[in-house]
Amino acid sequence: MHCLRRGADFGAPPRNDDELIRGETKEPPNVFEKFLADITGGNDDFKNSVKDSNCVFLNPKRSSEQELIDAILDVLIYDRYDREKLRCDPLVRLLISNPEECNYDFTIVTAMGVITEGKAGTELQGALQRLEKKRGVKFIRADTGSARSFEYNAERILEAIESTKSYNVPFGLLGYSQGAANALMAESILYSGTPEQQDYIKRNLACRQLLFSAANGSSHGASTDKKASRIIVMVEEFGKCFLRRIVIGFSIILIRRIVSLACFNSLSPFLPLSQTF
Repeated sequence: MHCLRRGADFGAPPRNDDELIRGETKEPPNVFEKFLADITGGNDDFKNSVKDSNCVFLNPKRSSEQELIDAILDVLIYDRYDREKLRCDPLVRLLISNPEECNYDFTIVTAMGVITEGKAGTELQGALQRLEKKRGVKFIRADTGSARSFEYNAERILEAIESTKSYNVPFGLLGYSQGAANALMAESILYSGTPEQQDYIKRNLACRQLLFSAANGSSHGASTDKKASRIIVMVEEFGKCFLRRIVIGFSIILIRRIVSLACFNSLSPFLPLSQTF
């Protein structure tokens, strides 16, 4: 959309289309109107020319999927730099839809963010159910916990990966936010684990998708760490000052009581009682 907006700002590219301008009226012909008239008017020559045309859009079946993508980019994107940038983007090459009857032998292991209900969570539920219904893709939710350590969540992801063996198909890791870091740690544990674990992940891990990844940390996490450490220091300083005041005040009261008890006038009423024993 950014590239399309840039094209709208620049305007139409310069063209040398003098031959397309009518001699008398100097108005551009309505190409779409002529195109529609040829089709609805039963122009057999036109229909045959469409079938034999090398134009990508008139006869898309004669072109490959990648050629269609290149043609669409050339038509929609104005700036040449933007066209080449999008042309080199691997995700753009995956935009062609697959036939509806195609299913995939594939399983998705999901690991959600720092606040999650784990296996009972509902994150991406609609998309995952749609994948299972239309493409036969199974998904397994890792039972990760909220605000738990990397090690704990990685162990839960390893349990989910272990359960993929029952499907006997390749799997992919889908991590969201903090779940991306947890998934990568689980993968690292498998790659450094037993020979059986290493062999399984090398043969069956097909891909990984990190959504809004916090694998390298996040501004929220970094700021929270700093604020937490500051709060701890502030509470400690406040506690020390408060404790010092309490101790000094308590010591003064205690000394005064001891001195008052040790005073002769306070003890003199009780001295005659010692004679009764």
